Amino acid sequence: MAEMMTTEEFLGTLEDEIAKLPQEIRAKLYRPCATKCVKGMALPELRRQFEECGQNIDAQFTKYGRSPFFFADIIEPGHVYEIGYPQCVCNHKAEGRAFYEALQSGKDTRTVKPHRHDDCEYLRLREGECECSRQSILYVMHDLLPDKEIEVEMMHTFIGGASECRFKVTVK
Repeated sequence: MAEMMTTEEFLGTLEDEIAKLPQEIRAKLYRPCATKCVKGMALPELRRQFEECGQNIDAQFTKYGRSPFFFADIIEPGHVYEIGYPQCVCNHKAEGRAFYEALQSGKDTRTVKPHRHDDCEYLRLREGECECSRQSILYVMHDLLPDKEIEVEMMHTFIGGASECRFKVTVK
């Protein structure tokens, strides 16, 4: 009898193939997850800050642009920002990749503990998975500035080997 793939093996294979897709396709796939991720906690807090600062994104980033989980640097007031995370905030990726890594190496997957992103070398190959973070930032910025055109470009990530995740945000 042929051996069947486990759910975890299937999901690992699926993520491998998604990472190979063009960015615009990955965006469509990750957008629902990104939206759901930020709607519950991050968006309401960022919206509160935005309202408190008179709906001025520069004032918001000046006042609240540094925390253990988020940073926002104003590069060109009103137009260009660098936004990101000083540590990886995606537990889903850490848990899933730790399992997949153990599976690939033949280890017992029943005892797998999640890796932190910054110390999992396998993850460094999977920068495309940070599309979810890019989509989260895009969603929040569109919510705060609905009349503006927003572009979010991945600059560097933990998965890519950097010490932080950083995205360039352009407001037009």
